[in-house]
Amino acid sequence: MALELIYTSAVRGLRAGTSGFCTVAMTKGLPPALVPRLEALGGYRAGPSGSGPNAYCFWRVETATGIAHVLSIVGPAPPDHTARSNKIATYLVLAPDELVPAGPAWLLSQPALLRSEWSGAPAWIDTPVRVPTTRETGPRPCVAWQAATGDAGWAGVLASAFLRDQARPIHVIYGAAIEPLPLVEEAIRLLPEWARWRATFSTYFLQPVAGTPCAWRFCLDGTPAADVARQSKGLVIDITRTAGPAPESRFTRMARTGIDEEAVAAQKATRATARTPGAAAVTGASAARSSDAPIELEMDFAGDQPGTPRRFVRDLESADQDASPGEPARMSISPPMLAMAAAGLTVVLLGLIYLVSFT
Repeated sequence: MALELIYTSAVRGLRAGTSGFCTVAMTKGLPPALVPRLEALGGYRAGPSGSGPNAYCFWRVETATGIAHVLSIVGPAPPDHTARSNKIATYLVLAPDELVPAGPAWLLSQPALLRSEWSGAPAWIDTPVRVPTTRETGPRPCVAWQAATGDAGWAGVLASAFLRDQARPIHVIYGAAIEPLPLVEEAIRLLPEWARWRATFSTYFLQPVAGTPCAWRFCLDGTPAADVARQSKGLVIDITRTAGPAPESRFTRMARTGIDEEAVAAQKATRATARTPGAAAVTGASAARSSDAPIELEMDFAGDQPGTPRRFVRDLESADQDASPGEPARMSISPPMLAMAAAGLTVVLLGLIYLVSFT
């Protein structure tokens, strides 16, 4: 079950002696060391119009015991007890078995999963949040990207750039009329399942948080974050301007069609193998000989063009290898046989020298 924390401005916080912006509610069992880390993620400023949007975020927070996977929503709230502007941040800390294959953006899009308001006295929350799931986890046509940019393929540009370098932030600049969360959800579905819970993001990025990376930074046009993003040396997708067609790749085609070409090819190969008589026997024989054959490895390097593999071949030494079918067998001579032959030749030469010396 997921653990919850709510952070806003109040007369009195949940912990003794706290007031102002503080934690007002928390699920019992939430690790105390995690509380200040979550509170530090609640930065918020109103947008250019004076009423900023909600920030939907996914964070990977490193702790002494491992990585905490955290969903959050931060947004404006009614004025506090001093009549000053207010915000509310709600956080959901997920257990490892709650990292659904559909990804974090899909969870954030589920209604009522995270609270949007809190009223009353501070309180401990007794019941953890039950996390929903879905069977629809594969890629699909990126209709939100199509509407926002004119080419759904830009979602594939975002996904493939993240897979090439997960440590380098990517900025997406959008206008006030665009809802960014569907853009994030569609792009995450293009990633393999193992990568979906590594793609941290904020749909209303303001500034970096020390010690907590944000890979996908969606910046609202007109904010200081958008101005900084336009000067970034990394990938910047500015959908407030005419982008044109996205560069052609497997990921851009997947974004347009919702079809993963590699997955389809693998399924066809599996079905073809299953229909081929003797395929299992051939596969078994190949596996049995794998220890005697050279191993070929493919490794991608940052300096290579994306998708261009570099091959390294490591030859394994084998004392005795079978000849290939149709190839004559090769006779091998062992070291003892060579020694015996050398000794015999030595004896013959000594005998010849003896005979010549007495002739």
